[in-house]
Amino acid sequence: MSLRRYSTLAVFALTLSPVTAPDLVGQDVGTPDVEQVARAILQDLEVLRWQMGRPIETRDLIPVQDVAIRENFLQAMSLWRKVNQLGVELVGGGESPPIVQPARGGEYGPQHVFLVLNSVRARLEEVRAGIGVVGAGGLLDAFPTSGVNPRATPTDVFRAIVQANRQVNRMLEVQSQPGDVYQQVQQAVFYASAILTAVDDATPFPVVPAYEPGMTPTHVHAALMVSFDRLSAAFDALGLDMLHWSSEAYSPDEPPSPSDVFDLATLLLSELEYLHARVPGAPVPLQAAHPGRRWPSNVYQQAGVLTQQSTRLLVQATQNPTTLGGR
Repeated sequence: MSLRRYSTLAVFALTLSPVTAPDLVGQDVGTPDVEQVARAILQDLEVLRWQMGRPIETRDLIPVQDVAIRENFLQAMSLWRKVNQLGVELVGGGESPPIVQPARGGEYGPQHVFLVLNSVRARLEEVRAGIGVVGAGGLLDAFPTSGVNPRATPTDVFRAIVQANRQVNRMLEVQSQPGDVYQQVQQAVFYASAILTAVDDATPFPVVPAYEPGMTPTHVHAALMVSFDRLSAAFDALGLDMLHWSSEAYSPDEPPSPSDVFDLATLLLSELEYLHARVPGAPVPLQAAHPGRRWPSNVYQQAGVLTQQSTRLLVQATQNPTTLGGR
C-alpha cells in the first residue's frame, strides 16, 4: 500500500465519528439491553460477511447454562479484540481496547458488558465506512437495528457473543495458532499453581505428562473440557457462579478449530484469574511468554498439567472451601 493511501487512512481515522455507547449515568442497563446489542452485532457481522464472501457460521448456539456476567464481559472483550483485528486486516489502522472496570471491590455488571459491546459496534461501523476508502468495495448499507427481548438472560447474551466470535473467526485472514493456545493454557497452569501454593497443596505443579505426538485441536479441546468440568465442580463446592456445559458440548458436531480451542482456553484462564483474586495470600503467578511455533501435541501436554491441577482444586474446594475464597 502506498504512503499516499496510508495518509488517506490516517485522515479518515481522525475524522470518522463512530457510533458511541450511550451515557450510562443514571441509566439502568439490564441484561435485555445487553442481549439486544449482542444480536445487533451478529447482524452487523452478516453485512460484512456477505460483502467479503466468507463462510457463514452455521453451528447451533453453544450449549451452556448458568452463565455469570463476568463470563459475558470476558467474551465481549475477546470479541472486541477479534473485530479490531478484522478492521486492521480490512481497512488498516487499529484501536486501543476499551477500558471498562467495575468499582473497587465490585464485580462486572450488565452495564460493563454493554459498554464493551457498544465499542464493538463502533469498531464495526468504522470498518463498514472504511471499506470504501481503501477501495475494497462500495460503501456498505447501514447496519440494521434489533428489538429488545425482555426475557433475555446472561446465558442468552453469552451464546450470542460466542456466536459472533465464531463468525469473526471465519472472517479473519490470520487465525489463532497452536502457539497462541499454548500460551493461554500455560498461563492457566501458572494461575492454578499459585492458587494451590496458597492453600498448601502437596503438588501445586504436577509432573508434566509425556509428550504424545499426533494430537489434534479436537484432542486439546476434549482435554480442556475435562479441566473445565472439574473446575466448574470446584466452583459449585465453593458456592461461586460459573457456567455449566450441556452434554452435547462434549461431542461437537464438527471438529473445533484452533480458534475455538483458543477461546475455550481463554475462558478457563479467566475463571482461574477470578478464583486467584479471591484466595488470600495467593502469590503473583509467573507470566507465560509466547512460545513461538508449537503443535497441538505441545498444547495437549500442557493441558494434561492443567487437568491434574483442576483435580487438586476440586479436592481442596471440597475439603477446605474457606481457604479458596468460598462463600
